[in-house]
Amino acid sequence: MAASDLISPSRPPHLLFRFRPDKAESLAGYLLRLADANYMHHVHELLEYLQQKRERRDQGSFIPQLGVYSLDPICLEVGMSAEEFAWWCKPMETLNNRYRKFLHHGCKWPVHLLRNQYRAWCPACLREKARHLSAWDWHLTTSCHRHQALLVDHCPACQQRVKWRYSQLRYCSCGFPLYEGVFPTVPEGSPLDIESLSPTELLRFITLALLMHAPSSSQPDISLLAKSDIAQLHLTLAEITPEQLLDAAQFEKAMCKQLDMRLFQQPTWGPRYAASPLLGGLQIDAVFDEELGTIADNWMQALPLDPTVGAPHSVTSQTALPIGVVATTLNVTAHVVRSLIKKEVLIGLADTVCAGRRRRRSHMVSGESLARLQQALSSKTCSNIQGKLVRFDHFGIDFATRLNLFKDVLNGSLAIRTFDPRVGLPSVELVIPEKQTNNPNRMNVGIAAKALGIYTDAVYRVAKAGLLRYEPYLRRQLLISIENLQAFHREYVFVRELAQQLGCNATNLADKLMSAGVQPVHGPAIDGGLVYVFRRSELDHLDLNTIAASRTYHSRCGRGHKRHVVNNDIADLLMHKAACQLLGITPTQLDKICRSGLLSPSHAETHGSQATYSIEAVEAYRKHYLTNPNLLTRHEAEVITNSKGVRFRFDVLWPGLVIPVFNGIEIRYKKDEIEKAIDFFTIYR
Repeated sequence: MAASDLISPSRPPHLLFRFRPDKAESLAGYLLRLADANYMHHVHELLEYLQQKRERRDQGSFIPQLGVYSLDPICLEVGMSAEEFAWWCKPMETLNNRYRKFLHHGCKWPVHLLRNQYRAWCPACLREKARHLSAWDWHLTTSCHRHQALLVDHCPACQQRVKWRYSQLRYCSCGFPLYEGVFPTVPEGSPLDIESLSPTELLRFITLALLMHAPSSSQPDISLLAKSDIAQLHLTLAEITPEQLLDAAQFEKAMCKQLDMRLFQQPTWGPRYAASPLLGGLQIDAVFDEELGTIADNWMQALPLDPTVGAPHSVTSQTALPIGVVATTLNVTAHVVRSLIKKEVLIGLADTVCAGRRRRRSHMVSGESLARLQQALSSKTCSNIQGKLVRFDHFGIDFATRLNLFKDVLNGSLAIRTFDPRVGLPSVELVIPEKQTNNPNRMNVGIAAKALGIYTDAVYRVAKAGLLRYEPYLRRQLLISIENLQAFHREYVFVRELAQQLGCNATNLADKLMSAGVQPVHGPAIDGGLVYVFRRSELDHLDLNTIAASRTYHSRCGRGHKRHVVNNDIADLLMHKAACQLLGITPTQLDKICRSGLLSPSHAETHGSQATYSIEAVEAYRKHYLTNPNLLTRHEAEVITNSKGVRFRFDVLWPGLVIPVFNGIEIRYKKDEIEKAIDFFTIYR
């Protein structure tokens, strides 16, 4: 240590040796050297001595490797200003391990770029200068340009990685000197100095490193650098030249070369998959991500329209792609991809990383299903088929009915007019052939609905219910022959047709017919249909004009009269809703009363399965339990006892002086028993 490095004390010293940091070392390396010079066991002993504690929960560290939360204690010990120390810091932005970022050259970078948990070093440099250099903290630094040697990240003795926590400068926790041992050499060259790169050059370096080191990766994952072996990563980084980082044209040329290799490896997934790492961006700098998107667009425009360029490779069903990557490949949102999975156009797979967790929906997609969809869209192009043209270049791509068409594309039922794999699904134009126009005896659901004078969806639901015969055409499309439509019209009738003939409301007419004993075969209360359907044979013997003019019927839709009955034989019965109104309670409370056995319902045959109640029984229950002045609520009982200086709960209820009465809804208490209990307690108190 030179004498110029020592700092003259400005106050009574506490550390034995104090010196200035070296410009080549980071603050973490400086603390290692400071602890070693003052004969401390490890760096955390120095941090405890400097009282490095987090003042608040959301406080970030000044360096990613060690918990340094305040520079003031260090400045006081070594006699330097906080501004000088700030030059060596890489302050952390947040505390979340997954999204932690540090500041470098005025930009925020993911912490995965740094070796923030384990160290790497050059044994020769550590032996000569006894310093931990800041360039070694980057995962992109794999060799020492001075000694032409690979960095070492495992102890030669115990074969364990050296952690920053409780670390020493020159020794492993097992006691072996880190500057000893044999280290592999690399060919001579001029490796890149990470610390000297500008933010743009560093972003280009990261992008090239990710694409070259993991060419089969579906998206740029910076954490792959932390999981890579130094020797393997060095072979990749050695191919990156300084010209590719300094010149934008050279960088674009290198990127296009990598994209060509990705497309050659997986041509069945299309060019947008090959360019997905660029289209997704690094998510570090928005301006640089736009530059990557421009490079990807220029590269795809230069490709031929045929997506099967290159030697095809087999794609197995085990190949899983994230939903975000598939969305980028198809140029749609993740919501559309999940909809295609539900419609079985794509196959969803379970995430193997989170297999033990409960997932509401799939987060991975089968690569084989994606290749099958791309091939179906590309190999069935046509231009001469006549029919209805459906495009996906506007808002309709999110419509479920339009996404259903892709199932027919896989089945070969639809023809593809145009599809550009460089654009994705928004470029698809489907042709729906009008086959029914060739046969005048066939009609679609819309024409059949006009013939019957009813809604289109009503005809569709009648056909699905099995009342109207049809021939399946496309997904949610039917072909109906004239003979089957006539047969349906002879046997069944929509209540809307009857209402138009009688000049009344269709809903009320359906209620009146059901009150008269005619049950529908299809409708909202039967099988979820849209309109009630009756058999014509059951209506022939009825006087429909009299039924339509009737004022006494039961409304199942909450309309019409609420307490009307059908005939005088059951005039002493009340329907469920009428009984609730008479008692002044809700239907749920009436059900509780029936379950408690205090009121028994009866069933009238003319009302089917509807429960009815005797007016006499309902009046008796109301008089005995609800309007009985001798029955008090809990609040009323407490008011009476409190006025007499008696505690209802402890003096009356607990001793058993009052017997509770349950009316099916709540518990009440007899007034005469409460008065007797008050007199008894007053006498013997």
